[in-house]
Amino acid sequence: MDELQLANSDALDEAIAQVAREEFNRLSANLSPRAIAQHIERALRELQKFGRGNEPDFEDEWVALFYVLWYHPKHTNLVYRMTDSRLAMLQKTRAELPNGLRLHIADFGCGSLAMQFGTMFSIADALARGQRVSSVRIEGFDASGTMLRLGEWIWSRLARIVNHKSDVPALDYLRTACGIMESINGCVAPKVRLEPRDERWLSAIHTVYEQNIPDVEKHLNRLADQMKPNAGFLTTFVYKEDLIYQASPFEKKSYDQYEPPLPTGLLGHLEHVSKIRHRILNFVDDNGGLQHENVDDDFITRFLRGDVDWKPNRPVHLIYTKR
Repeated sequence: MDELQLANSDALDEAIAQVAREEFNRLSANLSPRAIAQHIERALRELQKFGRGNEPDFEDEWVALFYVLWYHPKHTNLVYRMTDSRLAMLQKTRAELPNGLRLHIADFGCGSLAMQFGTMFSIADALARGQRVSSVRIEGFDASGTMLRLGEWIWSRLARIVNHKSDVPALDYLRTACGIMESINGCVAPKVRLEPRDERWLSAIHTVYEQNIPDVEKHLNRLADQMKPNAGFLTTFVYKEDLIYQASPFEKKSYDQYEPPLPTGLLGHLEHVSKIRHRILNFVDDNGGLQHENVDDDFITRFLRGDVDWKPNRPVHLIYTKR
């Protein structure tokens, strides 16, 4: 990674770790050590469903906490790579507007805001290579208020970190990107407000499961019909590829599936997040350890003992462009 990517990724790493530590302390308050260990084990059992392509209970605050300590940075990096490729293509093929690019995103199933964070990184890259971007508006919808709360908390903490480090030139483009991004997130489907000449994107990042495919398909088609996006971004796990094609509002319509080689994105480990997870494991080990019934030991080992990296877990990504 270059100097800018290192600074940007370290800032998000720090923001996630700070929020996760404070959330863990909040959830643990007034609980016995053994009760805390039991909550952790139940959350890991539940989150294991996600790694297998099934929908966990994201309303559970412990599950949401451990999600952001593992999957959130991976999904953010995947979005970063996809959106960076789209912005680079626009810079080469589209005449620049007088005031720069205006980007409008509808993000269905926004969760802890991976689309928002990933787009932030790609906007920072675009600014660094001289691309003019005047505004970014993201309207997100997710049924889980718990995930939204954590995502917005991390976003707020990241903004505080980058503004506090005003003496770090490598963060200048990220500061600018944060400053031009407006987000409207909620637990009800967004009523998308359209502006002429906006670059419009529709996204659904790891949103589709067997349990929710009818609803996802309905909402994505409604949003696509309403906003007529210039590009679409859909992701899932490799063993749920059939579902993502079923839910896609772009198949058999006036869109092409765009398959560019994705940029490398973020590499290495998240030092701050990894330390938080190791501290949680040490706490659990000091208080009787996890009872491994019905829990994949390898999953436990990778989740708590291993370092967290930016590499997405066996994803399928689809990028569509309007003809």
